[in-house]
Amino acid sequence: MKTSLSSSRDAGNKQSREENLNYYRHLNIPGGDLRVSITAECNMRCTYCHNEGQGDFRADFMSLETLKSIVKMGLRHGINKVRLTGGEPLMHPQVFEMIKMLKSELIMRNVGVNTNGVTLTPQRIQKLIDAGLDVAVVGLDYFNADVSKDSPSGKSSDKILGHILTAKKMGLNTQIATVYSNSDPLNIIRMAEWCNDNNILLKVLEVSNDSIVSTTSAEFLQIIELMRMTFGLRLGKTVSLNETYGVHGSGNKVLFFHSHCRTRECHECSQMHMRVTTKGNAKPCILRTDTEYSLVSGDVDHAMRRAIHNLGNPPENPPK
Repeated sequence: MKTSLSSSRDAGNKQSREENLNYYRHLNIPGGDLRVSITAECNMRCTYCHNEGQGDFRADFMSLETLKSIVKMGLRHGINKVRLTGGEPLMHPQVFEMIKMLKSELIMRNVGVNTNGVTLTPQRIQKLIDAGLDVAVVGLDYFNADVSKDSPSGKSSDKILGHILTAKKMGLNTQIATVYSNSDPLNIIRMAEWCNDNNILLKVLEVSNDSIVSTTSAEFLQIIELMRMTFGLRLGKTVSLNETYGVHGSGNKVLFFHSHCRTRECHECSQMHMRVTTKGNAKPCILRTDTEYSLVSGDVDHAMRRAIHNLGNPPENPPK
């Protein structure tokens, strides 16, 4: 038989839970995009890599069951796209099974991977296709270099370009993401020309770091203008993220992504995706750790609601 004290405590706990549910009301992830790091390990060490805000590269691997549980919960919050990242996601021993599970069991509309392309051999490309992968975004910074990215180790640009062409010829939708360098403008021109010739979407990224600036860097704007003049691009702006894009006369596109972190355009960043770390924590801001919420233990729906409420919350502000 409950005493009046225990009944009062139970009522208080129930009220507290209801207040939490009301405060962190059910919201969908704005972009419908879940960006999941399935491993923190990588076979390259790019100088600018944020490793999804996870710190040091480690041989940690998310389990297939954990990924399935997180994505099923994400479906309750409006996701329709999953991007597998790392680290290097193709180093995960179950990456093909993960993609197949997302496509065949959870019927995810769009599943992609972000990869450096080092292990993108014909055999692995076929496995990605068989698993149902929708798109592979390959990081490639240099058009002609001994190492394809700004890393002390890796494969040559020629090797990675060959992997990309093979993937395209085998039927895998393949894109290139390049972190621009103003030290060699011809590099980005040659990259863009190659992508246009081979009908491959090019994404040009501005480096994101801890510095805070008032506007997009002049160097990045100059790259956009140089490409507009060189290729006669028709420029436009995306509605959702206020990003610049260019269209070749052939109809092929180039997308330009400036750093929202450096300009503290957190409201626009909040429309992009929800990050999930290899440990299974929702991470609404890549620059902070005090707004990480576990999606593998406790009330995971409440954790996701709280993470969504902290999307767009600048690092200088306290958690919501």
